Amino acid sequence: MKKAGLAAVLAAVMLVSGCNSVSKTEYESTVAEYESGAATYQSNISELEKQIEQRDSQISNLKSQVENLEEANNSLSEEISDYQTKINELENGSSNLLTRVLNAFEREDYDTAVYWANQLHSKYNGSPDDEKAQIVMEQAQAEIDKIEAAAKAEEERKAAEAAKSDEEKIHSIIQVHELVVNEINSAGGVDVKIAWKNCSDKSIKYITFIVEPYNAVGDKVWCEITGDSSKRLRVTGPIDPGHDADYFYDEWLGGMWFGDYWDAVWYNNTVKTLKFTGIEIEYMNGTKENINGEKLDYVIW
Repeated sequence: MKKAGLAAVLAAVMLVSGCNSVSKTEYESTVAEYESGAATYQSNISELEKQIEQRDSQISNLKSQVENLEEANNSLSEEISDYQTKINELENGSSNLLTRVLNAFEREDYDTAVYWANQLHSKYNGSPDDEKAQIVMEQAQAEIDKIEAAAKAEEERKAAEAAKSDEEKIHSIIQVHELVVNEINSAGGVDVKIAWKNCSDKSIKYITFIVEPYNAVGDKVWCEITGDSSKRLRVTGPIDPGHDADYFYDEWLGGMWFGDYWDAVWYNNTVKTLKFTGIEIEYMNGTKENINGEKLDYVIW
């Protein structure tokens, strides 16, 4: 069928091309050439089909290998997870945590000991290791409490030392024996007396006492005329160390005392007590000293 079909094609080609007289030999030769080409073409097609079949087989094999690898990977992932669980147990198990508690306590790292004891308690509550760790944690907490108490005591000691130093410093500057309402006249004028002593080793040029008045229930009051409350009461020197030109001797007070007076500082007949809000001192050598805040608690002694 193929040869007949090919011959017919060749005949048609020859007629179209105008070849009317073709020898049998030429005809057969041409047919043979076409048949050979067709056979080669068919052979090539067969070879390609074989290659495709081989590649399909290879792809199938590769897919199978991929599936096998995926199954193996899943299995390995499960094994890795199991190993990680075991490693975590070894690293953070109750015995390991108890060891951390004990080691921290031995090196006196009590906060860390308490931390690991709490970790053990949360994971292995009620276990023998947990019971041991709780005992150690109580001891560690007791040590922490001791340390905190000692630190607090030290802070209080330092504060007391600082206060003592302030007190000693003030006592080396001035001593006030009296800050009193000396008299209230019929018009409500309040006379003030301050008995004090220069305790420094320098002569005072000026000293200013800043004073406020209070009534019988401890409320601050004001002058009914000026509306002022705070008053600056100034003394002009020179005031030598230990005494003043206007000093007086009082055996009961035990020495020389200044007694400075100011008339009608405020007009308010409800004034009962006075308080310092500041003391400013200027010495003859140009140095100055200001006493205020909590330091004023030490000036009257």
